[in-house]
Amino acid sequence: MFMYLYHILFMIHMTTLKKVDEQTFELEITGTVTISFKLEDEFIRKVDNIARNLGYANRSDFIRDAIIYYLGYLKRNGNNNNNFDTDRY
Repeated sequence: MFMYLYHILFMIHMTTLKKVDEQTFELEITGTVTISFKLEDEFIRKVDNIARNLGYANRSDFIRDAIIYYLGYLKRNGNNNNNFDTDRY
């Protein structure tokens, strides 16, 4: 639950709320880019199982949260040897 809330707070500055009808709203995430990378079939099956067991709707959301969590972990543990901006996470 904490990761979900952390992700929501992180994404708020990148979203707009669009009213579809009286009962439906959509969050439009701006500034996102689709990336692709290769992983072994067995590893993808494990990722999908973990994501499903944690209640994620899809693997992309799980992988995004995992990356955000890992960058926060690096920041909290003083890993300043990397050339990326951990202040955002």
